[in-house]
Amino acid sequence: YYIIRNVFNPKIALLGQLFVVFNPRVDGISIRTINEIIPIFLIFISFFFMTKNQTRISNIMIIGTILGIAFMFRYQPIFILFAFVVFLLIRDKKIRTNLLSVAILVLFFILAVSSVFAGCSGQSNTSLPMGHSVQDVGNDKGDVAPDFSVKLIDGTDFKLSDYKGEKPVLLYFWATWCPYCKEDFSVVKNVYPKYKDGVEFLAMDLDSSEDIESIKEYVNKMGLHDIKFTTAQSSVLVDYGVHSTTTKYAIGRNGLILWKGSGAVDEETWETIFTGLKNS
Repeated sequence: YYIIRNVFNPKIALLGQLFVVFNPRVDGISIRTINEIIPIFLIFISFFFMTKNQTRISNIMIIGTILGIAFMFRYQPIFILFAFVVFLLIRDKKIRTNLLSVAILVLFFILAVSSVFAGCSGQSNTSLPMGHSVQDVGNDKGDVAPDFSVKLIDGTDFKLSDYKGEKPVLLYFWATWCPYCKEDFSVVKNVYPKYKDGVEFLAMDLDSSEDIESIKEYVNKMGLHDIKFTTAQSSVLVDYGVHSTTTKYAIGRNGLILWKGSGAVDEETWETIFTGLKNS
């Protein structure tokens, strides 16, 4: 509403809000997971400040910081940053002022990214430590992974503790409607086959409305036959503190959580995860 009001006027902004409210298609494709809501929300805030009639230096600082934080959830904010850079350069003929604004924007973006990296390096590091002294059951790195038993979509049983001392497990939370899960699966289906003898891969749906048939259809369509799939289990989601799709837990052969993370990753990162698990 505020972005449209900044660009046009309150009446048009209100009309836009009414369109969203009464259009079922918009509601149907709404973002449903936290790791998607947060960056989208931050991007909209940055648009609000950028579309103001007078964009002050303080606004530029806020925009850079907000986009930097959003970038830590998804990579798309980098494209918004580029767009804002172009906008600042061509908005008028005050070249020196525009260059200063661009420099401040990029500087605060980098500072925000660096600060978040420094504060979260303990959780976002993709290296897999192979030992830890903490033996408490929990969902943090170094904790003993909570045990669970589930029925797979092929009718067989899966119990996490059965793999302790035998085989490490990659636990992945997803949903059929998640585009980032599709990105992950499109990459990992070409990487996992060479690790499947040494690492077990279990994908658990986090959407309780999706049944076995819809999951089977997705598996067949994507060609994911090397991966084990199961429906949503609320107790497991709670024990592992899962709030968003693409959440991953690397559980070592000793039953400890070696690494956790979320977001679609590239082939190199999948290789790192599976190699670390295989050598655990």
